[in-house]
Formats: sequence, C-alpha cells, structure tokens
Amino acid sequence: LSAPVYHPGESLWARFQITGYKFGANNRFSIAYGIRVLKADGAVLYEQPVAASEQRESYYPERHIAGALSLKLQPTLAKGEYTLAVTVRDKIGNQTCEAKQIFKVE
Repeated sequence: LSAPVYHPGESLWARFQITGYKFGANNRFSIAYGIRVLKADGAVLYEQPVAASEQRESYYPERHIAGALSLKLQPTLAKGEYTLAVTVRDKIGNQTCEAKQIFKVE
C-alpha cells in the first residue's frame, strides 16, 4: 500500500494484530508494546517504550491480540516523511519483534 497521508493537527490511527508469542502454564502469555515516531533521517521524534501491556491465562490459547493506538500530530509538525515503529516484547518467550510503517505529513 502507498504511505498514508496526514495533515498537521490530525490524529494518526493504527490497528494491528500481535501473534507469535509463547505461552506459559495454563496458556499464560505476557506481552507489551512500545511505539516510536522517527523522522526521515532516523532521529526519534516521539517515543513511548511501554504504550500498552497485556497478560492473562485462559483455558484455550489466545493466538492473537488486537492492538490499537492513536497519536495527535502537532499543528506545527513539519511536512515530510515519518515512520511509525511498534516494538512488541514477549516476556515469556523472551523475544522481540518490530514493525514499521511509513506515513507522510503534507
């Protein structure tokens, strides 16, 4: 898909599915994710290392967890290309995964 386009002052919304995490006893899982917004040169514009976390047990294993976030883009944000990075940490499986998506501000 082409990069989504936003305008300064608008809200950026993202939805995603988290899968591939490991289970402990009683189908227990424990995950957390953080977010970063990067400028075109890779410099960090915004960072929240732990934006959300989830842990629980269930009779059946939960194979995916829905994630969502919104960011209010500042009215003074310069036009250009940015990257939204979501980093998921699996505390039971001791693994990390990062997904990145480019977006534009015009």
